Amino acid sequence: MIRGFRFGGLAVVRHWTVRAVLAQRGRTPYRYRRFLDAAEQRVLLHRTDSGYFFPHRLLQLHLSAAPEGLLPRLLPPPP
Repeated sequence: MIRGFRFGGLAVVRHWTVRAVLAQRGRTPYRYRRFLDAAEQRVLLHRTDSGYFFPHRLLQLHLSAAPEGLLPRLLPPPP
């Protein structure tokens, strides 16, 4: 058991702990594969050999923007 933790077992435990905490707090979905497959079916993502990418430049810019930068675009201008 000690050798298992020494050669990567502890990293696996940490990985699943972080995923569980983030999912419990509502920061990430519980089932990543289902989430990514649904996004791919809706053409929001494209699958590549090494992962996924956004095919739409505007969507990518919108999702990577800070919330403070989005507020002026969402709120109506003052009268």
